[in-house]
Amino acid sequence: MENKFLNWLIESPKVYYIYNRGSIIYGINNSESDIDFLVIVDNDFEFPEDFEEYKYQGWGHRKFKYNVLCDNCDFIFYSTEEWFNKVTSGNIEAWECACLPKKFIHKEHVKLLMSTNPLQLRKDFEEWMNLDYLVADQYFRKEQYSKWKKELWRIINRVKLINQIIDNHKIVNFKIAISDYLLLVENNTVDEKIILKSWLDLISPEIEKLNKSTDGMLKKEREKKIIQNEK
Repeated sequence: MENKFLNWLIESPKVYYIYNRGSIIYGINNSESDIDFLVIVDNDFEFPEDFEEYKYQGWGHRKFKYNVLCDNCDFIFYSTEEWFNKVTSGNIEAWECACLPKKFIHKEHVKLLMSTNPLQLRKDFEEWMNLDYLVADQYFRKEQYSKWKKELWRIINRVKLINQIIDNHKIVNFKIAISDYLLLVENNTVDEKIILKSWLDLISPEIEKLNKSTDGMLKKEREKKIIQNEK
């Protein structure tokens, strides 16, 4: 694709990784969707003045607290330190990038090597599920129903990807949740009870599968902590 900022990033020696993210990798994008990119840059990366006008405020917890929106493409930045903390902790966002088909990888310094830790994946999912559900609920209270349903779908998608990782040590199918997206997000109803029932019907077997594959590990971890506390 032609994008002047993307081309600049590809050529910059301070940029090490550029991956697609978001709707395009899941097959749920449409003609009105932004194309999302995740960019990993050197800790002392300096933003080019020629593209200053395209910056906007991003997530506050990152070193580079801005995003860039240029020619319908949305770029989010992480420093190498932040990114490899995600890689070493087995973060689902790093897993997604490590398993992307080549057409979604625009620059890669070295191939990401991920280590499967099922129990950590479960803990991460449970933490994010609680946060994402609160965000979804806020969207509903603001009557932003499309965003509400998308947030619920993201929770389903995340647990499905995690179950793939546990089963295969990689993500083998990014489009596994398309049917859920069509059923949940593109459902015209905004009846909270109907949507939440559909969501629970979709997500419950996935959570049950995740718990079943990690309950033994969780039990051993708790027993180990008890023994250590008794010493």
